[in-house]
Amino acid sequence: MAADTRRFTVATAVVVAVPVLAAGIWLLADVAGPVRPSDAADPAARGGGAANAAIGAPDDAGNSDVIVLSETQLSAMKVEAVAKRAFPIEKTAIGSIDFNGDLTVQVFTPYQGRIVELFAKIGDDVKKGDTLFTIASPDLLQAESNLISSAGVLQLTGAFNYTKNAITHIDPLPAQLSTEPSLIDSITYIAITAERPDWRATVTPQYTVGRFHALARASYYGKFSSAQPGFCDLCRDFYGAKTLFDVEAGYQFNQVNISVGIRNLFDTYPDQPSSLTDISTGGNCITTGGTCAKDYNNNFGTFPWAAASPFGYNGRYIYARLEAALTR
Repeated sequence: MAADTRRFTVATAVVVAVPVLAAGIWLLADVAGPVRPSDAADPAARGGGAANAAIGAPDDAGNSDVIVLSETQLSAMKVEAVAKRAFPIEKTAIGSIDFNGDLTVQVFTPYQGRIVELFAKIGDDVKKGDTLFTIASPDLLQAESNLISSAGVLQLTGAFNYTKNAITHIDPLPAQLSTEPSLIDSITYIAITAERPDWRATVTPQYTVGRFHALARASYYGKFSSAQPGFCDLCRDFYGAKTLFDVEAGYQFNQVNISVGIRNLFDTYPDQPSSLTDISTGGNCITTGGTCAKDYNNNFGTFPWAAASPFGYNGRYIYARLEAALTR
């Protein structure tokens, strides 16, 4: 009994489902050659049974674009209206996850060493200038030492002193010395209480770079008074404060150090005696015509400077110094 068949014309208005396409592929694979109308009418002639369909056979109107399906094939078809569908593309592959080398930054230290402290961990956000870790490096310590030596070292030292001497008590004279005015005369009293400056200060900057070294020094001496060298009760004279400057430069050769310097760079001298006290009457020697205290204190012009000067009275002098380390 011949199978009951129906004809469907291929059109763009219908969508053939996947089972139909599979059936079509199967049919094409099974067809050995062009399908003839007689093959469609007699499926047994092709050995395909009633499930086979004639492909390429013209219909009654002579149109060859016709697929003839069996009832079984028709039951597997699904017809729907044309619509837009989203077909996600999924790909499955075997691989491994790795970091992007183009987005990494390697951090190196200029010196080898041991990391002693970490300030960032994996996953932290860091920016330029952040401290990531601290290293202990002997090479770094040596480099710092070399840098300091090559860059030079400037040291500044200073000192000041204030001293005030006073005689707070004098015992009375014993009976054996009752004819003396006092245990301490005016010359000794002045020497103890006023012959040394109350204020003294020193500031010294020193600079060293490599084998070269240099220094400068400023020394301040406050005002003072003295009765020397007149050594009389009315010979007291007063002297002003002074500041002296020294400089020195030198070079270190292996075991030998050579330095040259200048003490009292600006040739500063103490004040000259200037008291006009009459040593006999205590009045003004210009008025009385007597001997002035200043004349006693300079030995009448022989010694023009203050004999008790705390920095001397020799003025400027230049020196050279050589130091050598002696080894066995």
